[in-house]
Amino acid sequence: MTMVRYIAPVAALVALAACGGEAEDADGKSADPAPRPAQAEPTPTALDAIPANFRGGWDSVDAGEFACTTLSDTALTIEPKLLQYYEGAFTPETISQISDDRIESEGVFQYADDRSKESYTLKLSDGGERLTLSGDGFEPFEFRKCATIREAHLIPSEYEGTWSTYGTCKAAADSLIRIAPTTITWQGKTSNFTKVHYAGPNAIELEDDGQDEPYGIVLDEGGKSGSLVGPGHSPIPLTRCSG
Repeated sequence: MTMVRYIAPVAALVALAACGGEAEDADGKSADPAPRPAQAEPTPTALDAIPANFRGGWDSVDAGEFACTTLSDTALTIEPKLLQYYEGAFTPETISQISDDRIESEGVFQYADDRSKESYTLKLSDGGERLTLSGDGFEPFEFRKCATIREAHLIPSEYEGTWSTYGTCKAAADSLIRIAPTTITWQGKTSNFTKVHYAGPNAIELEDDGQDEPYGIVLDEGGKSGSLVGPGHSPIPLTRCSG
């Protein structure tokens, strides 16, 4: 009889737990679960430089065929005290580490002659392979890690072809400009380019190792016309003949 009296209450408790029953207090009312202790907010740590796990090359998760190259208009390079974009740069004045994968920074964004105060939050995810950059006044940007921002060496196909500087394609053949993936041929001379950079909407810069200043090509009218900008002369109008 003693064994039966012991087993019966234990079996009842097991059955109650299996059915998801709630514990009751002495008055037969369900006892409320104990509230969880409030989680303390992390204390920011002032830093002298951006942590190493945030540094390196990044590009938009939506970047196309030129992702992680100097032809991408969304590429971002993060250095210890600089965020470098193709069109400007952000220089931190204060850096606060909120956690291993989150920092906040206030500083100055410089674009051409314009300067503005900005506040950025950078947060890593996906094991450090993704970066979210957010701030006041714009939607968050999502970046993916690049092994490096590679030096592009091919002129994009929309710039290739034969062009005239005379407004007509009936000009002498040797006066036409022929643009290939790595060369520009004009007036019997061929320039070989090893570096290609994005320079703005529908614009690129071309460099070779022995050149002091880059050449630039700007497209207009959906690629039907454009201009060639080179060291020592004004922009030369271009009219597409083929390609």
